Amino acid sequence: MKYLLFTALILLSSCQSPDEGPVLYGYVEGRPVHIASIPTGRIIELFVQEGEEVASGQALFAIDPSRAKAALISAKFAQSAAQSRLDDLQKSGRPEEIRAARQALVRHKTQLTLARENLERSKVLVSKKLSPTTRLETDQASFNSAAAAVEEAKARLALLQQPARADQIASAHSEVARLHTQITRAQIELDDHQISALQPAKVETIYRRAGELAGPNQPVMALLPPENLRIRFYIPEPRLQEVHSGMKVSISCDNCPKDLIANVTFIASQSEFTPPIIFTQKERAKLMWMVEAKPEFPHKFRIGQPVEIRW
Repeated sequence: MKYLLFTALILLSSCQSPDEGPVLYGYVEGRPVHIASIPTGRIIELFVQEGEEVASGQALFAIDPSRAKAALISAKFAQSAAQSRLDDLQKSGRPEEIRAARQALVRHKTQLTLARENLERSKVLVSKKLSPTTRLETDQASFNSAAAAVEEAKARLALLQQPARADQIASAHSEVARLHTQITRAQIELDDHQISALQPAKVETIYRRAGELAGPNQPVMALLPPENLRIRFYIPEPRLQEVHSGMKVSISCDNCPKDLIANVTFIASQSEFTPPIIFTQKERAKLMWMVEAKPEFPHKFRIGQPVEIRW
Protein backbone atom coordinates (compact mmCIF):
# COMPACT_ATOMS: atom_id res chain seq x y z
CA MET A 1 0.00 0.00 0.00
CA LYS A 2 2.83 2.44 0.87
CA TYR A 3 4.56 1.48 -2.37
CA LEU A 4 1.45 2.30 -4.41
CA LEU A 5 1.03 5.72 -2.67
CA PHE A 6 4.70 6.62 -3.26
CA THR A 7 4.38 5.66 -6.94
CA ALA A 8 1.24 7.81 -7.31
CA LEU A 9 3.01 10.85 -5.82
CA ILE A 10 5.92 10.46 -8.24
CA LEU A 11 3.57 10.24 -11.22
CA LEU A 12 1.61 13.31 -10.03
CA SER A 13 4.75 15.43 -9.64
CA SER A 14 6.07 14.38 -13.04
CA CYS A 15 2.83 15.47 -14.71
CA GLN A 16 2.90 19.01 -13.21
CA SER A 17 3.64 21.76 -15.80
CA PRO A 18 6.50 24.16 -15.00
CA ASP A 19 4.10 27.04 -15.75
CA GLU A 20 2.09 25.98 -12.71
CA GLY A 21 4.93 27.06 -10.38
CA PRO A 22 5.08 30.41 -8.53
CA VAL A 23 4.63 33.35 -10.88
CA LEU A 24 5.17 37.09 -10.44
CA TYR A 25 3.46 39.81 -12.42
CA GLY A 26 4.98 42.91 -13.94
CA TYR A 27 4.93 45.18 -16.95
CA VAL A 28 7.21 46.59 -19.63
CA GLU A 29 8.68 50.04 -18.99
CA GLY A 30 10.59 52.27 -21.40
CA ARG A 31 13.08 55.01 -20.59
CA PRO A 32 12.95 57.43 -23.53
CA VAL A 33 15.77 59.78 -24.46
CA HIS A 34 14.58 63.36 -24.91
CA ILE A 35 16.28 65.03 -27.86
CA ALA A 36 16.82 68.80 -27.80
CA SER A 37 18.99 71.17 -29.81
CA ILE A 38 22.02 72.96 -28.35
CA PRO A 39 21.28 76.28 -30.12
CA THR A 40 17.96 78.02 -29.61
CA GLY A 41 16.08 78.62 -32.83
CA ARG A 42 13.11 77.84 -35.02
CA ILE A 43 12.58 74.32 -36.33
CA ILE A 44 12.66 74.42 -40.12
CA GLU A 45 12.24 70.71 -40.87
CA LEU A 46 11.44 67.36 -39.25
CA PHE A 47 12.98 64.35 -40.96
CA VAL A 48 11.20 61.58 -39.01
CA GLN A 49 7.70 60.61 -37.85
CA GLU A 50 6.36 59.05 -34.67
CA GLY A 51 6.76 55.29 -34.62
CA GLU A 52 9.63 55.34 -37.11
CA GLU A 53 12.76 53.32 -36.46
CA VAL A 54 15.90 55.44 -36.91
CA ALA A 55 19.51 54.37 -37.38
CA SER A 56 22.59 55.79 -35.72
CA GLY A 57 23.60 59.03 -37.42
CA GLN A 58 20.22 59.55 -39.12
CA ALA A 59 19.05 63.19 -39.24
CA LEU A 60 16.11 63.92 -36.93
CA PHE A 61 15.36 67.64 -37.33
CA ALA A 62 16.99 70.94 -38.32
CA ILE A 63 17.10 74.38 -36.69
CA ASP A 64 17.29 77.60 -38.75
CA PRO A 65 21.07 78.03 -39.40
CA SER A 66 21.04 81.60 -40.81
CA ARG A 67 22.88 83.24 -37.89
CA ALA A 68 25.40 80.41 -37.59
CA LYS A 69 26.20 80.64 -41.31
CA ALA A 70 26.71 84.41 -41.04
CA ALA A 71 29.05 83.93 -38.06
CA LEU A 72 31.08 81.34 -39.99
CA ILE A 73 31.43 83.62 -43.04
CA SER A 74 32.49 86.54 -40.83
CA ALA A 75 35.13 84.41 -39.10
CA LYS A 76 36.52 83.26 -42.46
CA PHE A 77 36.80 86.86 -43.72
CA ALA A 78 38.58 87.94 -40.52
CA GLN A 79 41.00 85.02 -40.76
CA SER A 80 41.75 85.85 -44.39
CA ALA A 81 42.53 89.48 -43.49
CA ALA A 82 44.81 88.38 -40.63
CA GLN A 83 46.65 85.97 -42.93
CA SER A 84 47.23 88.77 -45.48
CA ARG A 85 48.67 91.01 -42.77
CA LEU A 86 50.99 88.21 -41.64
CA ASP A 87 52.16 87.68 -45.22
CA ASP A 88 52.92 91.40 -45.53
CA LEU A 89 54.91 91.41 -42.30
CA GLN A 90 56.97 88.44 -43.44
CA LYS A 91 57.90 90.21 -46.69
CA SER A 92 60.10 93.28 -47.24
CA GLY A 93 58.59 96.63 -48.28
CA ARG A 94 56.62 96.98 -51.47
CA PRO A 95 58.74 97.33 -54.65
CA GLU A 96 57.57 100.89 -55.33
CA GLU A 97 58.52 101.95 -51.78
CA ILE A 98 61.98 100.41 -52.13
CA ARG A 99 62.44 102.07 -55.52
CA ALA A 100 61.49 105.48 -54.09
CA ALA A 101 63.88 104.97 -51.15
CA ARG A 102 66.73 104.17 -53.53
CA GLN A 103 66.03 107.27 -55.61
CA ALA A 104 65.99 109.37 -52.42
CA LEU A 105 69.36 107.89 -51.40
CA VAL A 106 70.86 108.76 -54.80
CA ARG A 107 69.50 112.31 -54.51
CA HIS A 108 70.91 112.80 -51.03
CA LYS A 109 74.29 111.39 -52.10
CA THR A 110 74.38 113.92 -54.98
CA GLN A 111 73.57 116.71 -52.55
CA LEU A 112 76.29 115.44 -50.22
CA THR A 113 78.84 115.48 -53.06
CA LEU A 114 77.89 119.07 -53.96
CA ALA A 115 78.06 120.11 -50.28
CA ARG A 116 81.52 118.53 -49.94
CA GLU A 117 82.80 120.40 -52.99
CA ASN A 118 81.41 123.72 -51.68
CA LEU A 119 83.00 123.07 -48.29
CA GLU A 120 86.42 122.32 -49.82
CA ARG A 121 86.21 125.45 -51.97
CA SER A 122 85.26 127.58 -48.96
CA LYS A 123 88.20 126.23 -46.97
CA VAL A 124 90.63 127.29 -49.72
CA LEU A 125 89.07 130.74 -50.08
CA VAL A 126 89.00 131.37 -46.35
CA SER A 127 92.62 130.23 -45.99
CA LYS A 128 93.60 132.81 -48.65
CA LYS A 129 91.39 135.39 -46.98
CA LEU A 130 89.35 135.68 -50.14
CA SER A 131 86.08 134.73 -48.40
CA PRO A 132 84.62 135.41 -44.95
CA THR A 133 84.60 132.69 -42.33
CA THR A 134 80.82 132.84 -42.19
CA ARG A 135 80.67 131.25 -45.63
CA LEU A 136 82.85 128.38 -44.36
CA GLU A 137 80.52 127.88 -41.43
CA THR A 138 77.48 127.87 -43.73
CA ASP A 139 79.04 125.35 -46.09
CA GLN A 140 80.09 123.16 -43.15
CA ALA A 141 76.49 123.12 -41.85
CA SER A 142 75.18 122.25 -45.31
CA PHE A 143 77.67 119.39 -45.56
CA ASN A 144 76.71 118.03 -42.17
CA SER A 145 73.01 118.19 -43.07
CA ALA A 146 73.59 116.41 -46.39
CA ALA A 147 75.62 113.68 -44.69
CA ALA A 148 72.86 113.12 -42.13
CA ALA A 149 70.27 112.96 -44.91
CA VAL A 150 72.33 110.26 -46.67
CA GLU A 151 72.54 108.16 -43.50
CA GLU A 152 68.80 108.53 -42.93
CA ALA A 153 68.06 107.47 -46.52
CA LYS A 154 70.33 104.43 -46.12
CA ALA A 155 68.54 103.41 -42.90
CA ARG A 156 65.12 103.78 -44.51
CA LEU A 157 66.13 101.67 -47.51
CA ALA A 158 67.56 98.96 -45.23
CA LEU A 159 64.36 98.96 -43.17
CA LEU A 160 62.17 98.55 -46.23
CA GLN A 161 64.32 95.66 -47.43
CA GLN A 162 63.87 93.77 -44.11
CA PRO A 163 60.73 91.96 -42.85
CA ALA A 164 58.86 93.18 -39.77
CA ARG A 165 60.17 92.66 -36.27
CA ALA A 166 59.98 89.17 -34.79
CA ASP A 167 57.49 90.19 -32.09
CA GLN A 168 55.13 91.69 -34.70
CA ILE A 169 55.27 88.52 -36.79
CA ALA A 170 54.66 86.36 -33.70
CA SER A 171 51.66 88.48 -32.77
CA ALA A 172 50.27 88.14 -36.29
CA HIS A 173 50.77 84.35 -36.14
CA SER A 174 48.79 84.22 -32.88
CA GLU A 175 45.96 86.25 -34.41
CA VAL A 176 45.74 83.89 -37.39
CA ALA A 177 45.66 80.87 -35.05
CA ARG A 178 42.98 82.48 -32.87
CA LEU A 179 40.76 83.19 -35.87
CA HIS A 180 41.30 79.65 -37.16
CA THR A 181 39.97 78.36 -33.83
CA GLN A 182 37.04 80.75 -34.16
CA ILE A 183 36.26 79.29 -37.60
CA THR A 184 36.34 75.77 -36.15
CA ARG A 185 33.97 76.77 -33.36
CA ALA A 186 31.64 78.51 -35.82
CA GLN A 187 31.59 75.39 -37.99
CA ILE A 188 30.72 73.21 -34.98
CA GLU A 189 27.92 75.60 -34.00
CA LEU A 190 26.59 75.43 -37.57
CA ASP A 191 26.69 71.62 -37.51
CA ASP A 192 24.75 71.67 -34.23
CA HIS A 193 21.75 73.09 -36.11
CA GLN A 194 21.06 69.65 -37.61
CA ILE A 195 20.45 67.04 -34.93
CA SER A 196 21.02 63.34 -35.62
CA ALA A 197 20.39 60.14 -33.68
CA LEU A 198 23.33 58.86 -31.65
CA GLN A 199 22.08 55.26 -31.66
CA PRO A 200 19.35 53.10 -33.21
CA ALA A 201 15.99 53.88 -31.63
CA LYS A 202 12.27 54.28 -32.19
CA VAL A 203 10.64 57.71 -32.36
CA GLU A 204 8.14 57.57 -29.49
CA THR A 205 6.82 61.15 -29.31
CA ILE A 206 7.30 64.38 -31.23
CA TYR A 207 6.69 67.41 -29.01
CA ARG A 208 7.38 70.25 -31.47
CA ARG A 209 6.77 70.74 -35.16
CA ALA A 210 8.29 72.84 -37.95
CA GLY A 211 7.89 76.54 -37.22
CA GLU A 212 8.05 76.17 -33.43
CA LEU A 213 10.96 77.27 -31.25
CA ALA A 214 13.37 74.74 -29.75
CA GLY A 215 16.36 74.97 -27.47
CA PRO A 216 18.42 73.15 -24.83
CA ASN A 217 15.49 73.14 -22.38
CA GLN A 218 12.80 72.49 -25.00
CA PRO A 219 13.01 68.87 -26.27
CA VAL A 220 11.71 68.31 -29.77
CA MET A 221 11.15 64.55 -29.57
CA ALA A 222 11.62 61.44 -27.45
CA LEU A 223 13.46 58.37 -28.74
CA LEU A 224 13.39 54.91 -27.22
CA PRO A 225 16.56 52.84 -27.81
CA PRO A 226 15.94 49.08 -27.51
CA GLU A 227 18.37 48.79 -24.60
CA ASN A 228 16.28 51.27 -22.60
CA LEU A 229 13.38 48.82 -22.35
CA ARG A 230 12.98 47.14 -18.94
CA ILE A 231 10.78 44.50 -17.37
CA ARG A 232 9.58 45.81 -14.01
CA PHE A 233 8.04 43.45 -11.45
CA TYR A 234 7.58 43.25 -7.68
CA ILE A 235 8.70 40.43 -5.45
CA PRO A 236 7.19 39.73 -2.00
CA GLU A 237 9.40 39.51 1.07
CA PRO A 238 9.22 35.67 1.41
CA ARG A 239 10.80 35.30 -2.05
CA LEU A 240 13.21 38.26 -1.84
CA GLN A 241 16.29 36.07 -1.28
CA GLU A 242 15.55 34.08 -4.44
CA VAL A 243 16.48 36.90 -6.79
CA HIS A 244 19.88 38.49 -7.32
CA SER A 245 21.45 40.84 -9.82
CA GLY A 246 22.58 39.12 -13.00
CA MET A 247 20.22 36.14 -12.75
CA LYS A 248 18.06 35.17 -15.72
CA VAL A 249 14.28 35.07 -15.46
CA SER A 250 11.71 33.71 -17.90
CA ILE A 251 9.20 36.19 -19.34
CA SER A 252 5.82 35.30 -20.83
CA CYS A 253 2.96 37.42 -22.11
CA ASP A 254 -0.14 37.11 -24.27
CA ASN A 255 0.71 35.87 -27.77
CA CYS A 256 4.43 36.31 -27.13
CA PRO A 257 7.04 33.82 -28.34
CA LYS A 258 8.17 31.21 -25.85
CA ASP A 259 11.50 31.12 -24.05
CA LEU A 260 11.84 34.90 -23.64
CA ILE A 261 14.62 35.69 -21.17
CA ALA A 262 15.55 38.81 -19.18
CA ASN A 263 18.53 39.56 -16.96
CA VAL A 264 17.95 41.11 -13.54
CA THR A 265 19.79 44.45 -13.42
CA PHE A 266 18.33 46.19 -10.38
CA ILE A 267 16.76 45.29 -7.03
CA ALA A 268 15.35 48.11 -4.91
CA SER A 269 16.96 48.56 -1.51
CA GLN A 270 13.69 49.70 0.07
CA SER A 271 10.27 48.08 0.09
CA GLU A 272 7.04 49.70 -1.10
CA PHE A 273 3.38 48.84 -1.39
CA THR A 274 2.27 46.97 -4.48
CA PRO A 275 1.29 49.54 -7.15
CA PRO A 276 -2.23 49.27 -8.57
CA ILE A 277 -0.84 48.59 -12.05
CA ILE A 278 0.17 45.07 -10.93
CA PHE A 279 -2.82 42.73 -11.31
CA THR A 280 -2.49 39.35 -9.62
CA GLN A 281 -4.71 36.32 -9.85
CA LYS A 282 -4.87 35.73 -6.12
CA GLU A 283 -4.32 37.51 -2.80
CA ARG A 284 -0.66 38.34 -2.13
CA ALA A 285 1.38 40.25 0.44
CA LYS A 286 1.17 44.01 -0.10
CA LEU A 287 4.73 44.80 0.89
CA MET A 288 6.95 44.27 -2.16
CA TRP A 289 10.42 45.05 -3.56
CA MET A 290 10.70 46.47 -7.04
CA VAL A 291 12.96 44.56 -9.43
CA GLU A 292 14.05 45.44 -12.99
CA ALA A 293 15.30 43.05 -15.66
CA LYS A 294 16.69 43.80 -19.10
CA PRO A 295 15.12 41.61 -21.83
CA GLU A 296 17.46 39.88 -24.25
CA PHE A 297 15.06 40.60 -27.13
CA PRO A 298 13.54 44.03 -26.32
CA HIS A 299 11.88 44.39 -29.73
CA LYS A 300 9.43 41.64 -28.70
CA PHE A 301 7.78 43.90 -26.11
CA ARG A 302 5.75 47.12 -25.96
CA ILE A 303 5.66 49.74 -23.20
CA GLY A 304 2.96 49.04 -20.62
CA GLN A 305 2.53 45.44 -21.71
CA PRO A 306 1.70 43.11 -18.74
CA VAL A 307 4.03 40.13 -18.35
CA GLU A 308 4.54 37.11 -16.11
CA ILE A 309 7.92 36.32 -14.57
CA ARG A 310 9.17 32.88 -13.54
CA TRP A 311 12.48 31.25 -12.69
